[in-house]
Amino acid sequence: MSTPTTNNRYVAVALGLPSLVTDASFYVPCPVSGKVVFVYIVLSTDVDTPNVLTAEIDGTAITGVSFSIDTGGAALLEAEPTGANAVKRGQALSITTDADAMAAAGAGTAVFLIEQD
Repeated sequence: MSTPTTNNRYVAVALGLPSLVTDASFYVPCPVSGKVVFVYIVLSTDVDTPNVLTAEIDGTAITGVSFSIDTGGAALLEAEPTGANAVKRGQALSITTDADAMAAAGAGTAVFLIEQD
């Protein structure tokens, strides 16, 4: 579920990560055009095996936004893109996981911070 919040220059788009128990991607449509300037992920459950989470726009990885996660508890992750971060209204923002990493539902939340054109 997307929860856009704005201050007229920046828009924060939240993406719930309900479960990361298999290889999966989670999507939300972008409500504005601009560029992704930060991606934040809050994990609210334990990670059972190492994993990589990648932020993407319409299936293309956002350069510099890949999170390597070791085993352990909840975490706050953040990254500033270095490229491939231009987004148009209606494009899909997504988080993709590459492995069986978390055992429980309610895995966390991702937030894409977008600077509007």
